[in-house]
Amino acid sequence: MEKTRFTVAISAYNIENYVKRAIASVLNQTFKNYELLVIDDCSTDSTMKVIEEIVGEKAKILQTKKNSGTAAASRNIAIENAKGEYLLFLDGDDELYSNETLKEIDEHIKENKYDIIYFGYENVGHTENYYRISTKENSTREARLICDESFSVSSKVWNVEFLRNNNIRFKEGMYYEDELFSIKSNILSKVTTYGEFVKGFKSKQGKSFDAVVAF
Repeated sequence: MEKTRFTVAISAYNIENYVKRAIASVLNQTFKNYELLVIDDCSTDSTMKVIEEIVGEKAKILQTKKNSGTAAASRNIAIENAKGEYLLFLDGDDELYSNETLKEIDEHIKENKYDIIYFGYENVGHTENYYRISTKENSTREARLICDESFSVSSKVWNVEFLRNNNIRFKEGMYYEDELFSIKSNILSKVTTYGEFVKGFKSKQGKSFDAVVAF
């Protein structure tokens, strides 16, 4: 049996107006060797109902035991349950940029085995739109340790075996958990690469719109 290439994990909390769009961006991918995990973080609105209506049997729905105020717990559940070789994190108001995104990432990785693949993102909806793109210069191990171009875990693709073997998890109950997770991963990683493209949109519930898209 073919090993699952990607696990896409969507963390959702009180995001009823946006999570449908996030899920659809994954289900519409042309590259089909993936699994979708949707982890509800004890939402108090209709998020769970929306999730159940759209995914049916197309995804595995999981829930945290309690809401800790950040996405840490739901992301840790994703790491524990992922069957894919590589893991992509999305928030409930994120989207993959196009229906070719997973295909493009797969073609970028090819037969190589990386601990982390760095991508970029587009920030939309603020005073001024801008891109943060991973390049040869800012994607060296030294550059990432000094100042990561983006601590956002959604702007990267993660090797599941690497995370598990090094016991890399998100610190629950603290803010800026992305930074701690990324720093530890950068320190322990041995083989990384980068792609000068973005892999999704990030909306922040309509207030901003970031993106992690092929150029």
